[in-house]
Amino acid sequence: MQKLSVSRFALAGGLLVGLMTILVTAGVILKVPGTEVVGSFIAKYGSSYGYTVSWLGALIGGFWGFVKGFIIAWAFALIYDGLLSVGKKKQ
Repeated sequence: MQKLSVSRFALAGGLLVGLMTILVTAGVILKVPGTEVVGSFIAKYGSSYGYTVSWLGALIGGFWGFVKGFIIAWAFALIYDGLLSVGKKKQ
């Protein structure tokens, strides 16, 4: 198994969460079927400072989604690499 590039993995996680927040919010605004439930879930439980179901809110939510996704993916990659190196030392 290979180590992860922590910075690249974190960037990918941030982009994924940020873009998905923007896309789901845009789906709710444009009344795309199936996005209402996810949009209301984001607005209620995953909301960040300044997030609303609007175009400006989509950009704000995308920014905070990027920040949250970056931090979570960064922590995951660090833990993964740490556990991987511990496993290699035992062999």
